[in-house]
Amino acid sequence: MGSRKLTLLLAFLLQIVSLVAAGATSYASIKTEKYQDSNSVSDLISQATENDPIVVFRFSRYPLLEALLPYEGRVPYLTSFFETDMTKSYPKEVSTDIMENKDEIETFEIDELTLTASQLLYNKPIEGKSVVVFNFQDSYYDLPILDEFMESAYLLLHNSFSRVENIVLSVADATASDRFSTAGKTKKAHVSQEPKKPANDDDKDILSTIWTEGLIMCLIVSLLLLGILIVAISWMSSVDISYGALEKSANPLKKTK
Repeated sequence: MGSRKLTLLLAFLLQIVSLVAAGATSYASIKTEKYQDSNSVSDLISQATENDPIVVFRFSRYPLLEALLPYEGRVPYLTSFFETDMTKSYPKEVSTDIMENKDEIETFEIDELTLTASQLLYNKPIEGKSVVVFNFQDSYYDLPILDEFMESAYLLLHNSFSRVENIVLSVADATASDRFSTAGKTKKAHVSQEPKKPANDDDKDILSTIWTEGLIMCLIVSLLLLGILIVAISWMSSVDISYGALEKSANPLKKTK
């Protein structure tokens, strides 16, 4: 359990760095050899074929990694993706321009999760497509329901194509206004069926909004300063002891009287 949380925390910290540098991040699980040298998601999409398709889960407003940390052990698909499947990360998200200019791309625009993956994909002509994109546009999702949706979508596409070995998870930077509006409004999951929600979910939703990038960075700096302070106190204590020992040996006449 501890290694899972550490992996997710490292992925979250990686996103913080990339957000400062580029504004977004795409994480990829690439198993097809010819895609290994791709330098961007644009390269992946331009090389995609029906025999080696690419599935993209794109989040334009939802801060996925921030929401993921409190849900350790309850989102198996996403946890497995970041813990074992992820092989590369790219410093930019998937551009909508790329997705609009290719006939071989099938895009599903998703706001509220009112449909299951099977309902969404039912009777959709994905044969002949090389890229399938799920574009999530809302600023909040119930993460366990979202995780189940993503896993179901992957399994259904795996059955539709000969194989699906290349997954891209594109996380756009959530703006400050998005974060405040998400934290201030009443959170509700848009689902096709009533989920069984644990009693402490509200507390975890609050934690996901409290643990922002700035707070985590402040915590890391505070821990570093605390470590330096402990080392300094320890060193000063050892110096005092050495000085006391010198005082005792500096007056040998007291022993001879």
